[in-house]
Amino acid sequence: MKYVFIVSIALTTGLISCNTKSNNDAIKTQEIEKVESLTVEPVDTHMKKVRYEGILPAADCEGIKTEVAFWKEESANVGTYDLSQKYLGTKENPFYSSGDFKVITDDANGATYYQLNPGKPDSIMNFKYMGDSIIMVGSDFKLGPSGLNYTLKIHH
Repeated sequence: MKYVFIVSIALTTGLISCNTKSNNDAIKTQEIEKVESLTVEPVDTHMKKVRYEGILPAADCEGIKTEVAFWKEESANVGTYDLSQKYLGTKENPFYSSGDFKVITDDANGATYYQLNPGKPDSIMNFKYMGDSIIMVGSDFKLGPSGLNYTLKIHH
């Protein structure tokens, strides 16, 4: 319990310091490195971890290096996720989020989707499950009309 409390304080301190403007970039970098070094592992040994990664297209940079890890029980339709996104070719720090996800099955089309919910309705992300990959889709669960590659591949 003491460890959970210390980790919570470290994360809160990191988030607060990242949201306040400061001229001391070294401190910000140290705070982010602390958050990056934390690895969340499922407590339940029956949980399965699957990780996908790739570079998603972006309008204002070279792409968005995206990594997402899902934890869920084999037969469950819900679980948790961790998401990391880094805008390539910029000096911006990576963005991190975590939260719950649910598995949505479209029986009519035989499709399965993962819906990520970081706790903010405007930040929900949807991915179509393709086995060894997932494809980012819109809120209507359809591929975008652009024809760009929104695929993340499984990381072994």
